[in-house]
Amino acid sequence: MKVSIIIPTYNRFDLLKTCLDSVEKYTDLKDKEIVIVSNGCKDKTVRFIKLKQDIGLPYKLLEFPRPIGFPKAINVGALASEGDYLIFLNNDAVILSSTIDLWIDCLINPFIRDPKVAVSGPVKVENNESKMCFILFFCSMVKRSIYEELGGVDEIFSPGYGEDVDFCIRAQLKGYKIAQIPYETGKLPKKNGFDVVNYPINHDSTQTFRHIPDHNKNYARNSQILKQRYGK
Repeated sequence: MKVSIIIPTYNRFDLLKTCLDSVEKYTDLKDKEIVIVSNGCKDKTVRFIKLKQDIGLPYKLLEFPRPIGFPKAINVGALASEGDYLIFLNNDAVILSSTIDLWIDCLINPFIRDPKVAVSGPVKVENNESKMCFILFFCSMVKRSIYEELGGVDEIFSPGYGEDVDFCIRAQLKGYKIAQIPYETGKLPKKNGFDVVNYPINHDSTQTFRHIPDHNKNYARNSQILKQRYGK
């Protein structure tokens, strides 16, 4: 039961290194692989990952000379991966002090309990446009067979925002389930960061989103797509 950890990254080597240090520290890598999608990086990312490969760590590197957007990055990462379960992890997420593999065991448990689960993750919220719930993909696990069945995430949402909403809605409309881990909390996102209960992760999306050009315009555009597709 191999797990692939897919991390798209774009010119924030400082964030990526901290993320990878935490993953390596709290993960048993013998049955895992880490797929790095260098999304137009011009920093130290490529050289750093090649050094990881040279010392025998289970890294794959997908290098793109120009930015391809978050949705396409996770699609190509999934295509190049080998795991039965895919973890999508943002480069600005940090695994916190915990027992080895706890963060992965929590993600995989819902799939073991219920074969209808398609997506798991620590943050489950309601989308305003559709009034349906979804798992935020900053840290999420998706069953490969279902990911392939649904054709991955829709790249119309590039460079990013809304692809996780759309994927989770399509999965639920197909009869699959999404699961908040380690258990359903009913909590709403905090203003800066997320209220993650008893799950060892820290995430501050402002570290990356604030550097994306025209983020507000893209947010509005993708929100309109979601409204047109799923608005009541």
